[in-house]
Amino acid sequence: MARAKEQRPFFIYTALTQLHPPFLSHPDFKGKSKAGAYADIQMEVDYNVGRILDGIKQAGIEDKTRVILTGDNAAGSDTDEGGSNGPWRGGLSTAFEGGTRTVGIIRWPGKFAAGKVTDEIMSDLDWFPTLAYLVREEGRVPKDRPYDGINQAAFLLGRQEKSNRDYIVTYVGDRVFSVKWRSIKVHFFTAESTFSPIVEHTFPQVYDIKNNPAENRELFRTEGYAHLWVTKPVMDILSRLQLSMQEFPNIKPGQDFQGYN
Repeated sequence: MARAKEQRPFFIYTALTQLHPPFLSHPDFKGKSKAGAYADIQMEVDYNVGRILDGIKQAGIEDKTRVILTGDNAAGSDTDEGGSNGPWRGGLSTAFEGGTRTVGIIRWPGKFAAGKVTDEIMSDLDWFPTLAYLVREEGRVPKDRPYDGINQAAFLLGRQEKSNRDYIVTYVGDRVFSVKWRSIKVHFFTAESTFSPIVEHTFPQVYDIKNNPAENRELFRTEGYAHLWVTKPVMDILSRLQLSMQEFPNIKPGQDFQGYN
């Protein structure tokens, strides 16, 4: 925290390897929870997050510091060793809500409302433009290319109730597995768990995840084609994405990228 004490801007990215197999805790936490290895690791993660928050407090910079706790995926679904995705179906490497929903906790005293819980859609991709705005450096975001993130500052600061994002496209490998638009989810491919076979569907599977978080009541099958209309906004999303990727192709590994024209 030397930079903080000197009142110099800083950025810290802490990538905790837990909670992730192999489920091994530090010896100081082994057996401490009395609820198994997974719970021991949860205590260890909680302790280390606390150390970071304590350091921020001791440096006297709580009101100036934005803290984000998030992850890249939810718990796996092929193991009984620990972890739960609650009511959500699936887990790691699937496009079901149990794989894509992850913890998202933010803290900035006096700026972000304390104790507020929301079910609005936000992606990890959004942190890039959002943080650039919050630290007044949005002018450094490249202008010669599109990017997947959306500035969510107004939403996080409480200036609006709705997120600026109403959809998520989920890839597994190079394939679009699903598109979530508002409270509707359309699956083109599915896998039940991390090591399950991938199933391609003749007709996309459609779920209302607000009223059916377990994604076990497929609407085309149970209600005929009453929800066929949802394919229009979903295909519009995918069409815009495809056109953008054609105009701005992904940078190839090892490519000496000189920017787009």
